[in-house]
Amino acid sequence: MEAMQEDIHEWYYVGDNYINDMQGAKNAGMKTIHFNRHHQASGPLADHVVYSAKELVEFIKKD
Repeated sequence: MEAMQEDIHEWYYVGDNYINDMQGAKNAGMKTIHFNRHHQASGPLADHVVYSAKELVEFIKKD
């Protein structure tokens, strides 16, 4: 568990609900990806915003 805590800042949390998903992930120390397939308002808690599964996969492969 301790090793997980040390590496958590390198993890990405992918969530489709900006309000419910991004804040918790940020509080835990994770990077965030807002999977915004409905093109809703996003905000500063999302480190990255993607609009499709294809775009999400491309981002993960690139990073």
